[in-house]
Amino acid sequence: MRFIRIAALAALIVSAVGCGSPAPFNERIVQQNPKRGEAERMIQRLEEDEYFPAPDFTLLSAEGEAVSLSDYDGYVVFVNFWASWCPPCRIDMRHLQTLYETYADQGFAVLAISVDKPFSPAAPDFAKQLGVTFPILEWTTRVNKAYGEFWRVPVTFVINREGLVVEILSGTHQLSVLRTAVLRLL
Repeated sequence: MRFIRIAALAALIVSAVGCGSPAPFNERIVQQNPKRGEAERMIQRLEEDEYFPAPDFTLLSAEGEAVSLSDYDGYVVFVNFWASWCPPCRIDMRHLQTLYETYADQGFAVLAISVDKPFSPAAPDFAKQLGVTFPILEWTTRVNKAYGEFWRVPVTFVINREGLVVEILSGTHQLSVLRTAVLRLL
């Protein structure tokens, strides 16, 4: 009975907070976001094939080190927003780890920003359980605002070697979709 209550509570949290499956970014995130101005501008620019500079940030890693997006100039970078309580994020994290292991030596990086509040051992422990070796970073309201104040996770910003956002992936995607996004930029 206790397991059923926990499962029901988890389902309620996921449906209320937002943990999603794939859908067009403008349908899933923008419409459900009362502060959607920046997200709408990002979407409109991408729909017009206008790439834009990825907002730089410096966040603390799970190890307490400062990590900046600018540390990865010249790399193809996936900036992934995720949460330890989000089942679809587990799938994405495994896929991202596979890509990272395969393409890191070719200039591919993943920066995973945990939206867990507060940033607790749950996020790095979750990543460790999955065998994640790329940086796990602590979310801030500043970085959330810079990236469009979305409400659902996972959300991945695909950044090319020139530091431009070229795609936004909302929800969980098959490994082949994520691999295609990496390979077209490497």
